[in-house]
Amino acid sequence: MTLPLDLFRALTESMPQLVWSCRGDGPCDYLGPQWVAYTGIPESEQLGSAWLEQIHPDDRVATAAGWASAVDRKEPADLDFRIRRHDGVYRWFKTRATPDVAPDGTILRWYGTNTDVQELRDSETALAALNADLELRIHQGTEAALATAEKMRVLAASLETAQQISHTGSWSFDLDDNQVSWSAELFRIFRLPVGDTPPPFDTHHALFTERDWIALSAAIRRAREHGDPYELELQLAGASETPRFVVARGYAERDNVGVVRRLYGTLQDVTELALARRERDRAAARIAIAASSAGIGIWDWTVETGTLTWDDNMYDLYDIPRGTPVTYDDWTSAVHEDDRAEADAIVQAASASGTSYITNFRLRPSSRGVRHLRASGRGFLDHDGSPIRMIGVNFDVTAEVVAASLQEESAAQLKEFIRHAPAAIAMLDKDVCYVEASDRWMTDYGLQREAVIGRCHYDVFPHLPERWKLIHQKVLAGEVHRHDGDPFPQPDGKTTWLQWEARPFYEANHVLGGMLFFTRDVSEAMELQTELRSQTDELARSNKDLQQFAYAASHDLQEPLRAVSGCAQILRQRYHGKLDLQADELIGHMVGGADRMRSLIDDLLAYSRVGTQGAELTEVSLAEPVEEAGRNLHLSATEASAVVTVGQLPSLQVDRRQMVQLFQNLMSNAIKYAGSAPPRIEIRSWCENGSWILAIRDQGIGIPTDARERIFEIFQRLHTREEYPGTGVGLALCRRIVERHHGRIWVEPVEGAGTEFRFTLPAPR
Repeated sequence: MTLPLDLFRALTESMPQLVWSCRGDGPCDYLGPQWVAYTGIPESEQLGSAWLEQIHPDDRVATAAGWASAVDRKEPADLDFRIRRHDGVYRWFKTRATPDVAPDGTILRWYGTNTDVQELRDSETALAALNADLELRIHQGTEAALATAEKMRVLAASLETAQQISHTGSWSFDLDDNQVSWSAELFRIFRLPVGDTPPPFDTHHALFTERDWIALSAAIRRAREHGDPYELELQLAGASETPRFVVARGYAERDNVGVVRRLYGTLQDVTELALARRERDRAAARIAIAASSAGIGIWDWTVETGTLTWDDNMYDLYDIPRGTPVTYDDWTSAVHEDDRAEADAIVQAASASGTSYITNFRLRPSSRGVRHLRASGRGFLDHDGSPIRMIGVNFDVTAEVVAASLQEESAAQLKEFIRHAPAAIAMLDKDVCYVEASDRWMTDYGLQREAVIGRCHYDVFPHLPERWKLIHQKVLAGEVHRHDGDPFPQPDGKTTWLQWEARPFYEANHVLGGMLFFTRDVSEAMELQTELRSQTDELARSNKDLQQFAYAASHDLQEPLRAVSGCAQILRQRYHGKLDLQADELIGHMVGGADRMRSLIDDLLAYSRVGTQGAELTEVSLAEPVEEAGRNLHLSATEASAVVTVGQLPSLQVDRRQMVQLFQNLMSNAIKYAGSAPPRIEIRSWCENGSWILAIRDQGIGIPTDARERIFEIFQRLHTREEYPGTGVGLALCRRIVERHHGRIWVEPVEGAGTEFRFTLPAPR
């Protein structure tokens, strides 16, 4: 799979080797920064086949031929040649190239590396020369060889040092006597004691992994039988957590008649390089997996042919069967017609300039609807500045685009709602600048919209107290603040009383967007509250005066009244029938007037004490005060032959004593105004709209329609005292008791004779 440019560059630029890539037909189209730094020549001057100018003249023809052969065979290339450094020095490099093959066998690209092996070559050359020299001198057995033993010892020591530096050990295997010899560094590579006898050849399988020993033993067999040299990368056996790798090279030595008599070679520890390469491959695999998991499609466009190479995700994004050959024209035709020209222009511009791009576009409508893709890529130029290639990625951003569209739509709707809301609302951003405000806000604060939106709140209200700024900071920290009556300085210098609330608002992903203000001018309500407090104070004074009156009525007025009543009673007892009839009549008027006066004072006292001396409300079954009121009226009810029917009554929070007074007054009226027939009284109740309704119905003389409200006023009577005795306070007292319990009382129209009083009491919550 072809990697995106950014990922490919990130991998290649972190490697110690010189990294490059070529087109499928051979010309170079990319040289990594390591190659440019090593040669000291810009990349653009070395593309195509110009890179061959940096190859040693003695190696150039063979290198070009070897590369051409690999391209023709479509097989990996493995070449050794010298490359000129920026200071003119040539160094040996091991060059490996691998083709990227399409399913149809076409070479899409070549990827290659150059590894500096100068020190290894130097070591091998020195080793080979020393070995050859040593063997020659030993075989000749001349006195000259013995004379130079010390020199050879020094050379051997130098060779050992060179092997240690390059981590390269040497070996030989005499096929005639199966004798194996190792250099000291080879012992170190295998982590065996230096100086021990090398293990026999038939035990060498334990030194390598099973798979790699199979490959090595096959190469050794070919070297023994045919004299073929070999070079293999192998993994060593061992329990170490970090795997270890070596490059094994072997050569055959023949005798005069061409028979292989000895094998020799080197073993270089390349663990660091191998691990770096493996990590690179793993990183590439991880990137491929991540791209696949994220639904990212990767593409590669060869500009000259117009062909596109897609991975599976690209086919899935465009709803095209996997493996279908695609071209640049196929891609443009898949883009939505309204976005096609712009997308094509952006890609062509990046291709022509060798730069990167990123853009969004829609695909043509399909069974999956209209989908939005985001594309990014980079173009590559050859040494002449002509576009040759582009690599990039696509991924689906439909959800992101739809979410952004919905968010913009919601924001627009919110602004529209705020603007036309009937309340004073303002929307401020995190810098306390106006985003939107309602028309009511503008009216309440005497502002002009064009002079407010976008401006800072503190510029609109420059004399804002510091305490408000502190509140704003707390709201922008996520708190909610409110106040039911707060003075606010207007721009014209006046002070308005506000009921307000300030709360933060959040954008997508719970990011703080700013704050919302809701305000209401309660100046009039504050004035009413002031007036209400004044009236409450006046009412308190009136209640105090009323209490003083009640005290006077119960003491100062009652005292002389008792004296008058007592004298009148004595006169009646002593002189009734002893004086003339007129005197008896006057004494009777005196006694009756005193009794009426006492009843009136008692009723007025009861009326005045309803609100001031009432007991605490407790849960009472209303059947109990009805029963007690009946006992209090037992004598009058018996004399009138009254019949009282009581239905099911609720238990409510009431003042029991006042309930007795209420039922007693209403039942007493029913008995008093019964007419000629015996009184029939019915008491019932029901719950309606959160209140209990109680009804007291009689069959008496009834109440005229125009008097149904007036009868609840104090001292209002419909009959003379001679017709029906009373003080005119009873029904007024009933209304006051009901109102103290947060209810109301009225006369309900009924068909036929009689009267029905109804009153409400709150139902328990």
